[in-house]
Amino acid sequence: MKIISWNVRVGRRSKRRLIKEKLVNSKADVVILQETKKDKIQRKLIGSIWGVRYTDWVSIPSNGSSGGILVMWKTKLVLVMEAVIGNFSVSIRFKQLMGWIGGCLEFMALIKLEREEFLEELAGLYGDGVLVVTSMW
Repeated sequence: MKIISWNVRVGRRSKRRLIKEKLVNSKADVVILQETKKDKIQRKLIGSIWGVRYTDWVSIPSNGSSGGILVMWKTKLVLVMEAVIGNFSVSIRFKQLMGWIGGCLEFMALIKLEREEFLEELAGLYGDGVLVVTSMW
């Protein structure tokens, strides 16, 4: 299973074309985009940045002009068994349809005052499986 995590803004059309080119070439099964700067994610946006026909996703909206997380996966290869969206994290328990079981966790960059609350949220979400952390303050 190939998982790609990228800290990238997805606003301009030219930027979305570049993102799509990189993601298509990567042949990723799961894509995590941080700092999307989007308050709403729609299927049209998913198509413009990944283009995979059988895709599902979960997201956390941006807070003004900062933040935003988008996690996308190929539904023909990955079965999401549970997705929990917290204030600071997206936690996904998934199974690769070829047999591997794991977990994926992604979170927003936090200011110092929010770290303790995030760690409490994380402690409540993390259980058995693989923990993937792609960025830390």
